[in-house]
Parts: sequence; C-alpha cells; structure tokens
Amino acid sequence: MISCVLVQNHRSLDPNDKLNNATLGIDTAEAKMGVDKLIFPNEMIHPKVDKLAMMTYIAQYRNLPDNCTYSLIVRMRVHSSRCRLY
Repeated sequence: MISCVLVQNHRSLDPNDKLNNATLGIDTAEAKMGVDKLIFPNEMIHPKVDKLAMMTYIAQYRNLPDNCTYSLIVRMRVHSSRCRLY
C-alpha cells in the first residue's frame, strides 16, 4: 500500500527483481518520509531475515509524525488479503 503511493510506477516493477525493488522502497521511504535505513535491501530479501531488525524498521512507519504527508496512509486499515509481500 505504501509503495503504491511513494513509488508511482510500482505496477511496472518486476516482482522477480527483489533486490532492486527493496532498494527502491527503502531509498524512497528515506527520501520522502524520513524513515531511517535500519536494514539493507539484501538483508530484507534474505529468506532468513533478522525478524527483530525488520520489526524495528517497520515500526518507524507507525511512529511517523502526524504532520508527515504519508502518515495517514500508514495508519489506514488495510485488509490483509489485499496486501502482497515480494
């Protein structure tokens, strides 16, 4: 959901190119939302990703300040069946 707003051409991304997609997402979140890069893209896509590192990274989205343009998007309730993980 967040990538749909931050990465305007998200539908054109290749779902098999996980590293470049993760890099684009992390870089875009940092540039547009100020989310710190607490995890590297190659770590994020690794099958044995450090779960605590991912939870810490994702928690930053929840803690965005109210004046952040994208904070409302993060707080929207989205049904889990509409979410996809690449």
